[in-house]
Amino acid sequence: WISNDYVAPARTTWVVPEATKIGISMFAAFGFLACCLVGCMLLFYKEHKLIKGISMTFSLLTLLGFVILDLSALLFISNRPDKFLCFAQLWVPPIGVTIALSALGAKTYRIYRIFMKSLENPKLLTDFYLMRLAAIPVFVILVMLCIHAIVSPPCPTTSVIERENEITTYHLCNFDKDFFFSIVAVLSAMVFCITKLAYDAREAPMQFNEAKELGMALYTMALSGLVGVPMIAWLQSRQEFEVFYICIAAFAIVPVVAMVAILFAMRILYAMMGLSVADMKTAIDHIPKLEFVMETKHNANNETMMSLSPHLNQDQDSTSNAATGGGCSHATSPVLSPHHSPYCYKAKAARPTIGHVRNATTLASSALHTGVVGGKLIVV
Repeated sequence: WISNDYVAPARTTWVVPEATKIGISMFAAFGFLACCLVGCMLLFYKEHKLIKGISMTFSLLTLLGFVILDLSALLFISNRPDKFLCFAQLWVPPIGVTIALSALGAKTYRIYRIFMKSLENPKLLTDFYLMRLAAIPVFVILVMLCIHAIVSPPCPTTSVIERENEITTYHLCNFDKDFFFSIVAVLSAMVFCITKLAYDAREAPMQFNEAKELGMALYTMALSGLVGVPMIAWLQSRQEFEVFYICIAAFAIVPVVAMVAILFAMRILYAMMGLSVADMKTAIDHIPKLEFVMETKHNANNETMMSLSPHLNQDQDSTSNAATGGGCSHATSPVLSPHHSPYCYKAKAARPTIGHVRNATTLASSALHTGVVGGKLIVV
């Protein structure tokens, strides 16, 4: 007997699960409310020096870019995207990122020019002038998007996948991947340039200096791009569309919330508590610093031995004096003198670098050549 066990494959059309839609919508709403709340707090405390010093116009423009990027996650929860929605999926996220980065770059450039370039007339760096500079990257991205729309416009398409006797049809948007990566390259260059400006302007007064906040925020954005872009491309190549849309939404929302907190939370908190710039500087100055104590001794074979041990310094001046017996009187530059023992080397940086340790080793070696051994070399 011949039996026919053939079962026709089931045909289904994939739709975004309701739980996924609700989750993405809730997280997007949370990011939107966080940006709105921060914007309201900035306006409410706009006369506080810590808030006034970070440029209200460009801070609000940064929040606008974050809002656009955050809400772009909602564009990826449609079951049947049309041509208009495909254009929006490609255009809206890069525009949001570019607006935020351009605003951050403009106010960082202002601080850099005023405090690091000895600008004769700081009033020339008006908001209108900086707004024109910030519009240049936005214009470049818009031109690239228009070229893509003309050469290879995004359009809705379908992808049919057969797995285990089930044929599933996915309705997706199709656009040129090479063009997408070119936009990512431009945005990456912007992140690098702003990071360089923030690093160069790190010595600006505390009221205006956002180097640390900018560094952490840009690091968050760069890390999201380095992880998110390859992961999204990999998921699309494997046709894992269920996780594909969740990852797109996650990398559009989570970095926004993190960067808003990094850039504005501390200053708003100090403004709410009524603390001044001096209070903020005092709090930073009392952060525990790390000391390296190097000791040189002779062993039984009359060989010189050097040891380097770290110590956490809660109060730099008192601890250093206690460790050295009150003999560390040179606080700003490395000093080597055979008439002072122990030897003290205090670096200006809050954290010792490899260069500081090398300088400490050089000082210790010089101390041995002068005939003084058994001294302590403090590196703060």
